[in-house]
Order: sequence, then structure tokens, then C-alpha cells
Amino acid sequence: MIEPVPAQIDQQRLAQDIVEQARAEGLQLVGEDGLLTGLTKSVLEAALEAEMSDTSAMTSTTQSAATAATRVTAPERSRC
Repeated sequence: MIEPVPAQIDQQRLAQDIVEQARAEGLQLVGEDGLLTGLTKSVLEAALEAEMSDTSAMTSTTQSAATAATRVTAPERSRC
């Protein structure tokens, strides 16, 4: 079961808890199929996904603002 994470993460304590749980469950800590390899991959993927999501949201907001500004400031064209 995953426990709620406090607002400020104690990284050392988190690491100790993960290692203790892995050992209790008989999991290998290092190596190709070890906990560290899988955990590192998961953290990197989650961080990349969050960064891409943040960037996408910022780009969308910036594009919307630019479109709105263009509508407000663009001179009207005469229709023939």
C-alpha cells in the first residue's frame, strides 16, 4: 500500500523505507531486474511526463494568449 507523501519529502527516509520493504519482500536491490533499476526508470519516466505536460500546458496557454492578442490588435481588412 502506498502511503501519502508529506508536503516536504524526506528523501533519505523515503529511500530507507523502500529498501526495508524490498528486503522484507525478498526483492533484489541492484542489477538488471533490481529495485533500483526499476525505480530509477519509473521516476525518470514520471518526471519526463510531468515536464512534457507542463510544457504542453504552457505552450497552449501562450498560443491562446497570442491568438487573443492578434485578434485585438490586428487591423481590420476592408471587404470588397
